[in-house]
Amino acid sequence: MSEVVQLSLKDGPITIKNHNGSEIDHTYQLWDGISTREFYPAVVAGGAYYVLTVMKHAAKAEEVSGIEIELIDALLKLASASVFSGGSHMHVETRKVVTSPRFDSNAASVRDRLLAGAGQRLVSATITVPTEFGATYSQPPLTLAVKITHLMHADFFVNRLIGYYQRAAIERGVTPTWCVELYKVRDLIKKKYRGEKTARSNLNIKGTEWRCFGDLLNNNDLRHAEVSGAAPVIPSPEIEWLYSTARSWVARYLTTCGVNAVG
Repeated sequence: MSEVVQLSLKDGPITIKNHNGSEIDHTYQLWDGISTREFYPAVVAGGAYYVLTVMKHAAKAEEVSGIEIELIDALLKLASASVFSGGSHMHVETRKVVTSPRFDSNAASVRDRLLAGAGQRLVSATITVPTEFGATYSQPPLTLAVKITHLMHADFFVNRLIGYYQRAAIERGVTPTWCVELYKVRDLIKKKYRGEKTARSNLNIKGTEWRCFGDLLNNNDLRHAEVSGAAPVIPSPEIEWLYSTARSWVARYLTTCGVNAVG
């Protein structure tokens, strides 16, 4: 006897550009028995609700909690990969006075049924991770996200690089540490290629762009925001440029790994 443990997230209405209106129902294999599915119904103009699910079979009750943790990790990786796969940014947290989950988990009910089959009972807490989708995608999100997520799972550097950008996006407008995370993107790339010149050459980054990125952060003392607890106010266009530039660098690195990421 086995049961499927799954996390599901419903969001919308969202719009998928260049979509012909037909139903989207794709399932992909991730790793260690985990699979992910996206569903988007046939729609007319105006968008529809998008449903993302990650799932894995559990044969024993004692496996369920561990599987739920694995699924949360997979969901977070998919969230981080979303912006590089043609999607709007998928926030890991919803910042509200009261934080509430955005996905549903059946882990507790699966455990209860498996225990009941063995003549046992257990009351346990569930784990929730609030997640949020954006509103517009250039293509079905999992088309590229799965490839990027596989790379994140297999490559520690890629996982760190995308993780820095994801945290910067999450903290934007919330805490001053967004700028610290953005700077880490540049710093990590430099360390990966063992120097600025090699990094710029491999990723086709102009010297003026590289220097402007660093100067903007350094001149405004943004890297020290984590210590000072406050980031200085700078014009929104410059902040937007920092994010778009960091995003393009990450996408270029992913391209060197064989994934045609969207920057």
